[in-house]
Amino acid sequence: MNIRPIRQEERKIALRFYWLIIPVGLIATLIIYVLIHANNLPIAARIAAFLIIGGVIVIFTLKWYLLYKDLKNGEVSEIRGKLERKIKLGRSKISHVGDAGVLSKKKSLSTVTYILRINQESYEVKAKHFAKVEEGRFVQLNLLAKSLFVLDVFDIDKSTKSNNQ
Repeated sequence: MNIRPIRQEERKIALRFYWLIIPVGLIATLIIYVLIHANNLPIAARIAAFLIIGGVIVIFTLKWYLLYKDLKNGEVSEIRGKLERKIKLGRSKISHVGDAGVLSKKKSLSTVTYILRINQESYEVKAKHFAKVEEGRFVQLNLLAKSLFVLDVFDIDKSTKSNNQ
């Protein structure tokens, strides 16, 4: 694993995610405000909603803080190694019979988790990073160390071949 300074384009990618966390906090605050002023909601439902939203706020605040520390630190970890395994957890589509009896496919509400296993370590990545690499190839994964935010994944074998030609 190499550590290098963060590049400007990588900082922009991380900052987009960093600023997207703020609307989540505002939406949670709006939901709490609505629940406080809802007179027809039972007390148990209000307490459950406060606990769930409180947990969401804590998790997003922690992610925001870790990403802030990584951006302040300004270092990117480069992990190089052989991609041992690509794992896709969850389903992206479900089938059902429509109104006219036609079998159709729609996206499900469940989330799909993409995992890359490099050098006996597992890293959760986005779908676009998952599709860029193939099993058995030598890859490089760039991530921010504390927040584990993956900036980029690419195939080193392909990039060295394209540079030599």
